[in-house]
Amino acid sequence: MVKANPQADVELLIARLLDPVRKLLRASGGFLPFAAYLDTARRVRKFAAKAAADADPEELAAFLEGRMREFASAKKAIATAIVSDTRAVPPGTRKRQDCVAFALDHRADYSVIVLLPYTLDDKGAATFGELFAIDGGNRIFS
Repeated sequence: MVKANPQADVELLIARLLDPVRKLLRASGGFLPFAAYLDTARRVRKFAAKAAADADPEELAAFLEGRMREFASAKKAIATAIVSDTRAVPPGTRKRQDCVAFALDHRADYSVIVLLPYTLDDKGAATFGELFAIDGGNRIFS
């Protein structure tokens, strides 16, 4: 049995989800929330809901949260991520910036929201700033 390493597991989720985030940002300058989970074999499984371009991001995130809870309850998920496009004030600044938010939960009672500031150049390519994190509130595995 593999010993639980919650931080390594959620870092794996972030690493595997950065490329899709880059593509979504380049294609449209933003994106609706999507999710992924790390299964018991430590494979990343992406999950997106079909939604209209004008769908409410908060409602979509709530739906995805419910689905991630189902995977957690069924013991199919070790860790989950709900990824959204948001705005936040990074530490040391006073101005809100575009950020990718990774709401990460792990079955080993680890929960964090990692925020990754970004800017887009005139061709839509993302340049990422420095990660920062806040408490996640244990919303999936509790």
